[in-house]
Amino acid sequence: MYVSLIYQISARIRSASGADAPARAFGLPEAVLASVLIFFFLLTISSAVPDPALQFHPRNLLANFLLSAFVVLVIVTLLQFRGFDVGALAGFFRISFFEL
Repeated sequence: MYVSLIYQISARIRSASGADAPARAFGLPEAVLASVLIFFFLLTISSAVPDPALQFHPRNLLANFLLSAFVVLVIVTLLQFRGFDVGALAGFFRISFFEL
């Protein structure tokens, strides 16, 4: 697996010189979103410190999964509305673990 990752990263670096789409820079809306996410994560951490007893119930796990999916959906939607190619940014279409 690690050999495949190294191969994919080196192939991406070689093909970066001939990229098809011009690179877009992140702007103020992305900085605001990053700040809100940092604040949210710090608030989550600070609220979890006083209660060290962790209880894993299916309802809590489902709520955590739904919240995580919602946060990812909001980030992807904002990036797409701003004109970013999320598939190219994340590299979803270039990952292949079976080609060496």
